Amino acid sequence: LQPVDLEETRLVKLIRNSQEAGNLSEAMHLLQCLVSRGYQPHSVTCTKLIQAFCNAKDVEKAIEVINILESKGQPDIFAYNTMISGFCWVNRIDDAIQLLNRMTARGCSADVITYTIMIRSLCRLGKLDLALKLFDKMLKDNCQPTVLIYGVLIKALMVTGGINEAMKLCNEMLDRRLEPDMYLYNSVIKGICKEGLAEEAFTFLRSSSSKGCHPDI
Repeated sequence: LQPVDLEETRLVKLIRNSQEAGNLSEAMHLLQCLVSRGYQPHSVTCTKLIQAFCNAKDVEKAIEVINILESKGQPDIFAYNTMISGFCWVNRIDDAIQLLNRMTARGCSADVITYTIMIRSLCRLGKLDLALKLFDKMLKDNCQPTVLIYGVLIKALMVTGGINEAMKLCNEMLDRRLEPDMYLYNSVIKGICKEGLAEEAFTFLRSSSSKGCHPDI
């Protein structure tokens, strides 16, 4: 066992205490002291500090923390997801995409949380084409999508008139044995009917029922 470095332990504790007390400038100063003394920053400690800065809408300081972590340590998926979420929260989607690319280039693979954050934000900002491309990348990376991701994409497609694509995704979701909530499923049926596609609606209902999903409308 390696001996515990009391100075490092003390600094990490001080960073955590300052962050929890809301004294983020002091926490940042202590992190810089930690690094200047040759210690490797802890991903957990930095992630909490990134989250705190993002909550305070000080994304620039959060960027400083992730940069320190990248230059002196190794960010884990939790640190990256927190920073990506922070970018998306303030609609800096291009920065989020750049960080996603940088993250994967450093050997840290995106997980379902990463994709959920990005796809939801892209759809919210009206960038549906990019969201669908990212969804395709998710599938190619063998990252299993969730009902939430399908739901976000399906609803966005319904809004933009992409009924056929929405039906395709809904069927794909059912093929994966993912069961949508009734609100989502009924919305798809209503959307098909609204477009005057009665035959397609009945076909979709039969297909869905055979897969175990029975809408309540």
